[in-house]
Amino acid sequence: ALSRAAALGDEAAVARSLEEGALPDMPDGSGYAPLARAVHGGHFNAARALLKAGAWVHLTSGDGASPLEIAARAGDTRLVQLLLNASA
Repeated sequence: ALSRAAALGDEAAVARSLEEGALPDMPDGSGYAPLARAVHGGHFNAARALLKAGAWVHLTSGDGASPLEIAARAGDTRLVQLLLNASA
């Protein structure tokens, strides 16, 4: 549920899942952590919520890319800055 909410950029569902005990770094069936899903979708607020919940910024996705690499490839400077500020 958390990865799906992150992929959709549903910040309220991300927060709800985390409050219900979802682990911020638990990968989905494809090996992608919620942070990678949020970043891939360009969802700044969902990514920020996951980082505040302790998501590991260096965790690579199913294809071996870090969230920072995903954001940089997409040219999303706002997400790149968010991730750099989180020590990516």
